[in-house]
Amino acid sequence: MRLDKLLCECGYGTRSEVKKKLKDRTVTVNDKIITDGAFKADFENDIIKVNNKIVQYEEYVYYVLNKPQGVVSATRDNLHKTVVDLIENETHDDIFPVGRLDIDTEGLLIITNDGQFSHKLMSPKKKVDKVYYAIVDGMVTDKEIEAFSKGLDIDEEFKALPASLTVIESGDTSRVLVKIHEGKFHQVKRMFQAVGMKVLYLERVSIGNLKFVYHSEETKDLYMGTKMIASNIKSGDYVKLKKSDFDNIDKEIDNKGILDGIEGVIFDLDGTLIDSMWMWKEIDREYLGGYGIELPEDLQSCIEGKSFSETAVYFKERFNIPESLDDIKDYWNEMAFNKYKNEVPLKNGVMEFLTFLKEKGIKTGIATSNSKELVSVIMDKYNLSSCFDSVRTACEVEKGKPFPDIYLKVAEDIGVNPAKCLVFEDVLQGVKAGIAAGMRVCAVSDIHSQYDLAAIKREAHSFINDFKDLL
Repeated sequence: MRLDKLLCECGYGTRSEVKKKLKDRTVTVNDKIITDGAFKADFENDIIKVNNKIVQYEEYVYYVLNKPQGVVSATRDNLHKTVVDLIENETHDDIFPVGRLDIDTEGLLIITNDGQFSHKLMSPKKKVDKVYYAIVDGMVTDKEIEAFSKGLDIDEEFKALPASLTVIESGDTSRVLVKIHEGKFHQVKRMFQAVGMKVLYLERVSIGNLKFVYHSEETKDLYMGTKMIASNIKSGDYVKLKKSDFDNIDKEIDNKGILDGIEGVIFDLDGTLIDSMWMWKEIDREYLGGYGIELPEDLQSCIEGKSFSETAVYFKERFNIPESLDDIKDYWNEMAFNKYKNEVPLKNGVMEFLTFLKEKGIKTGIATSNSKELVSVIMDKYNLSSCFDSVRTACEVEKGKPFPDIYLKVAEDIGVNPAKCLVFEDVLQGVKAGIAAGMRVCAVSDIHSQYDLAAIKREAHSFINDFKDLL
């Protein structure tokens, strides 16, 4: 780089001010006085000094800005102040915002001059999560959550990828968190428009595993286990960071080597291999409704991980169900049978990943809390029998999850040391069961486990959005 340009970018003044320093013979390169501004200096290998003080040159700079409303995500604009205008005393003239936030959207925005870094964050192929805090006009329900999870048809040219919608508070106006992998124009607003709702306020609170600000204890819990940056930056302010502060920003999908040393892979079924958790809430509500009992809010957390038989015992004791345990289980199987046969799909990338494991000669098994009858329905529907070396239900062991019994049983079946087994689980009790078995655990994202997401990420060794992340 030209020496005069390098010194200007390092904050030693304007071109004319740097020219005077050179003329005054105050600049040296490798202890040799240089007076020509056109001299080519190698900032990595040369020792450059001004007034006998070493010049520290930064090729790339990184800022995190709390973007306010009314400022555009651009480098130049004839009508509005830009986010670049907010960065004061920056000598690099090539900085730019990574992606964009709408003029009325606030929150986390990274500004840099590192193009490769920008591509890593914004490329849809990288699947780096962007999470937004939103206030929405109207009540957000399970219907909207399911619609977001399946991907929304925004218009003729754009279908949004499946997204996570977490409700913090629902009412006449709702507070929510939206996690997306893309960054299309007005995307979050358009997604809510697609379900007939309007965004009143929008703020980006995290990118990848870098989180920004908290709005309540609920949002704080959702981001435990991620890296905290700049939590106290006021609107319009910014901090300068080092490249190392962004290490593993795409940690959640950087799972290369996840199978290193692994000889056996054991899967949970519901919520992990198949998208079925939505169905059980409906069944529980209908079943209890038959006895005039409203579905308790804490029911899912209370029965999570329990075997089919343990769950029947829990229902009978908590709700004073007069039926026998066998009658309760038979009724549930009957209610679930048609849904499992006709409405429950495999999770994204499951068949491709199972094929990959078989090609690698890795043993596989299923360790589920579900009933044998419903497991058989899924196995037959998707021709999965040849994909697994062992299939066990928690009813076949002494204790269900979070106890390790079921996972240890499958490891014994497939003849693999537990320390060389990898478990895939979607719920906290299952994650704990795998860890208690001495196995490595990878958590799998499921919309119906969002209430435990922080703890799941904290306990598991790794985390994926779906199995295509591993292919």
